[in-house]
Amino acid sequence: QVTLFQKASATPSTSAAAGTLTISLASDTPSANIAPLKAARVPFPKIGFAAGASDVTITAITAQRTGVSADTALSSIALIDNATNLQVGLNQTLNSTHQVTFRDSIVIPANTTKYYTLSANMPSTTQSQAGNVASLSLIDVTTTASKVGTLPLTGNGQTINEALTIGSISGLTGSLNVATSTKAVGTTAFNFSGIKLTAGST
Repeated sequence: QVTLFQKASATPSTSAAAGTLTISLASDTPSANIAPLKAARVPFPKIGFAAGASDVTITAITAQRTGVSADTALSSIALIDNATNLQVGLNQTLNSTHQVTFRDSIVIPANTTKYYTLSANMPSTTQSQAGNVASLSLIDVTTTASKVGTLPLTGNGQTINEALTIGSISGLTGSLNVATSTKAVGTTAFNFSGIKLTAGST
């Protein structure tokens, strides 16, 4: 009887390549404008994330408030997916180093560019910041992919306006809203709820 032993390879196995991620300021990043009180999702820099030949996962995005302004000029920061206009994760408040970090995973498909905008929700009351110019900078992206591009990337500054009155809207239960009830399987054209939207005075 002959027993054969296979010699272990001296070359360690390697995992699949993590891919590349090109990070750039979008050509149509928002221009310099005003950021009035009570405004939601005021757009600052629009950032492009382009994956190479394989999918890329981003696990964290860090931004910093820059410009001639104070952190109180911006109530919170939101990350918006430009393809869907939906917010990624929750609003984030600037910390003691003027930064926020979004830790929701984002997948950029292979050979695809996706765009995200760093936006600010403005305070509801004056913060003595009128006339100051705030900016948001992308300062770090966490990913296992090889990153191409130079950080930070800073969008155009937005001038804080504490005098302009912007439109508002309120929501209430509408007349079609129904009380809790039981319906048979197969019921069609049933109104589950109703909402009434009312515009403010401006």
